[in-house]
Amino acid sequence: MIMAATVAGLPHWVLIANPLTGRMVAIALNRKSRNVLERFFASRLVRVVPPISPVGGGLLVLPSFLELVRTGATYEHWSRFSAMSYCWVLASMIAVTGVIDYVLGLPGIQLAHNT
Repeated sequence: MIMAATVAGLPHWVLIANPLTGRMVAIALNRKSRNVLERFFASRLVRVVPPISPVGGGLLVLPSFLELVRTGATYEHWSRFSAMSYCWVLASMIAVTGVIDYVLGLPGIQLAHNT
């Protein structure tokens, strides 16, 4: 199931690479380039979405976990576990990209200060 969520996340990795490469080019050319994804990663939502996404995924499988503890068996559909795994993968992708975006901003600030 985790592998399925990881494979489903591959297009999102490509989508997330767009603002990072755009940020690198903007720093190299000393330009301001802000598309929608770059504004998202510069906003505070990057700090809010990663903790909320795994909680939402955990809530999907919480009834199954409680049933497993009470009865020793669970009868939830497997797609809930796959969706939970995907929520964890999405949260990690956004968190890692947010950190990379922050680190990429540091040389830009330094270059702006020196010019």
